[in-house]
Amino acid sequence: MHTRERSSGYVNGRTSSYDSEDEEIRIDDDSEDEDQGPKRTRSDRHKQALPPPPPPPPIGPPSIKYLPSSLEEAQSTYQQIDHNIYRGTNTGNSPVDDCLPCQCKYNPHRDPRWKACGPDCINRNLLVECIEDDCPCGSYCLNRRFQTKQNARVDVVKTEKKGYGLRAMEELSSGTFVMEYIGEVLPHSSFIKRTREYSLAGVEHFYFMSLQADEVIDATKKGCLARFINHSCNPNCHLEKWVVGSKLRIGIFTIKRVAEGEELTFDYQFERYGAEAQKCYCGEPNCTGFIGGNKRSSAARFDNYSNLDEVEDEDEIDLENQMSLRHPKKEKGNDGDYQDEYEQRRIARGIEDPLLVEKLARIMFMKPKVEKSKRLLAKLMATTERACLRRFLVLHGLVILKAWLKHYKDEPDIIEGIMLVLPNIPLLSRNAIEDSQIDEAIQEIAEGPECASKGMARDLLTQWKELKPAYRIPKAKKPVSVFFLTCILVQYLRNCPI
Repeated sequence: MHTRERSSGYVNGRTSSYDSEDEEIRIDDDSEDEDQGPKRTRSDRHKQALPPPPPPPPIGPPSIKYLPSSLEEAQSTYQQIDHNIYRGTNTGNSPVDDCLPCQCKYNPHRDPRWKACGPDCINRNLLVECIEDDCPCGSYCLNRRFQTKQNARVDVVKTEKKGYGLRAMEELSSGTFVMEYIGEVLPHSSFIKRTREYSLAGVEHFYFMSLQADEVIDATKKGCLARFINHSCNPNCHLEKWVVGSKLRIGIFTIKRVAEGEELTFDYQFERYGAEAQKCYCGEPNCTGFIGGNKRSSAARFDNYSNLDEVEDEDEIDLENQMSLRHPKKEKGNDGDYQDEYEQRRIARGIEDPLLVEKLARIMFMKPKVEKSKRLLAKLMATTERACLRRFLVLHGLVILKAWLKHYKDEPDIIEGIMLVLPNIPLLSRNAIEDSQIDEAIQEIAEGPECASKGMARDLLTQWKELKPAYRIPKAKKPVSVFFLTCILVQYLRNCPI
């Protein structure tokens, strides 16, 4: 057993003791008052001499919650507008030609509020806003956030290193619409001209945002508060492109809960331009140090102020990470190889999750470029899961395919692929065919010039003739208000001779 050596003595009227293990001397002074507190030892004095350790550095971006508002100062740097200004002809037009009628049904006396074009709305899932006159929910429709400007409450502050920033003035749940990104919509030629003008004028900060191929939103001189949203490597927002009427528009949406006073950010990597990577000051633990890189994005990338290229859509990247989107190769001069190879890959590469069908339909809805369209169509061709095909039908699948037949009429591979997909769509009646009017487009192929799809079009029309129309519940007529009847009566009395 280990024992501790101790010795004691009496020094100048004070008792002292020595502990050899602790190397500590304790001295008790009987003459001192006990009220003076505990006795200090040599080791205590040595410990107190050491400085306290420095506090750990803060984790995450610096808080902007208590910074003073710089709203008026920030708004003086540009002209505030409340809607896009379209420069040139045919700018900002939606790539979707067909109207997609809303299928929601809502009874304000019986149904919960979210039933009025809430999360289950087909148009909402396709990033299409309803039009009040065409929506069965009428003024109760919840899918008109761009049109009614249901913006979140925000403020502008001046940060230490990032310039102006956007601060949330209320708690925002995930999926909340923050606001629309507004500016001047420019065609490619005007965009190139603008960048040169800004460079010659010494403009330091450009506010360009890709809208679609060869079109850009410029919020440098005219825009809204959305232009002040900063970059982050761990953002709490992202951008979505929505079809609103006949126009394509960009909205900022939260992707996680945002606390009151927190800065609103998104990843510039996906939506901004820049020939060189800029230093990043987001302060996130996963910060890469720079804004920009080689990562694929959902917007156009601007290089050397001379070339504007469309790159992959963010939704398609998600699909491609989970499922291969490669389409089967077709040997020239041999029509059978295309279908044979498609059959070999059918089971291995089909979609099995109905939730992923929404992303597939959303991308197809925007009618992308030919090569991308072939990959997406091959994915749909390879899908055999009935629930997935049924979900595609519900998501206006026939309307999408009809638009493709018109848009890609000079692409025989795409037309033939659509002819292979349509017989697999689980139709229970003729209603969906009549609503989409896709049979008219098929009829044109069946009566058109000779091609590989002509015979398939005829067979498809024969197959569809066997389907019977399902009974439709008549739409309830809106009750006539007393005010309306009174107006008619007054008008009648005015015109009636006495």
